[in-house]
Amino acid sequence: MDLYHGSTTEIKEIDLTLSKPNKDFGKGFYLSNNFEQAYNMAMYKAGLFGTEKAIKILVNKGLCNE
Repeated sequence: MDLYHGSTTEIKEIDLTLSKPNKDFGKGFYLSNNFEQAYNMAMYKAGLFGTEKAIKILVNKGLCNE
């Protein structure tokens, strides 16, 4: 299973200390198995901040069950 993270910056590694505390489900690194959802989040954030979009693709390496 591929997982996606929509952002405005290139993510080289996950750092939960950079996570905002008041997200929908609390502090964390949010992923989706839906590319379009991650893309739309990246576009939304880019519009808010006037920046480029970035999509991080995390490929299953035995960490998730399909």
